[in-house]
Amino acid sequence: MLNWKKDRRNVLFYFSFLKFNIYLYIDKLIVSIYLSIHLSIYLSIYLFIYLSIYTFYLSIDKYSLSIYLFIYHSFNIIYLFIHHWIYLSIYLKFIIHSFIYLSIYIYIHIYIYLSIYLSILLYLSIYIYILCISILFIFYSKLSIHMSIHIILFLSINSFIYWFIYLSIRLFIIYIHLYNLYIYLSIYWSIIIAIIYINLSIYSVHIYLNSIYKFSKK
Repeated sequence: MLNWKKDRRNVLFYFSFLKFNIYLYIDKLIVSIYLSIHLSIYLSIYLFIYLSIYTFYLSIDKYSLSIYLFIYHSFNIIYLFIHHWIYLSIYLKFIIHSFIYLSIYIYIHIYIYLSIYLSILLYLSIYIYILCISILFIFYSKLSIHMSIHIILFLSINSFIYWFIYLSIRLFIIYIHLYNLYIYLSIYWSIIIAIIYINLSIYSVHIYLNSIYKFSKK
């Protein structure tokens, strides 16, 4: 009888441990998908940035290009610092998750509150950077005034909407205090943003190729 109870406890412990490992594996899989989607977003952003650098290099002098690169690297340093800080917090969250459930519950709330302030800094820096690009488009590009205004409105409005909706989702997650919904909404919203920025990159390539073609004809 005692052996049967002992075996039963061992079996229950084994299945509970197996269930915990399955949940941990699913969480890691979700985070890997989440990071891969964000990687596609950042690649599309950098594609737009380097295309803009290449276009400015064709249309402005070296002094103006050096000013532009200085602005770019200044905001890039801020962006990379905040970006890696957020990802470091994600990895720390999963280290804690594998040891203590209570700690992860506390840490999730700390992470969400911190990520709101970091998101404000991150997307404001990106928004300011895009506005700087737009100002350079006005003063130094060979595009028409109408096209420059069109590009400015497209980039600035898209960036502001992205930042505002992303921040609204974070505030909503804090209100309901549900970690799983936070992950799923983050993945869902990341897919939408990836599609937006891929379309933005395609649209930018189309504008740049048209402008380069017009410059070459002149």
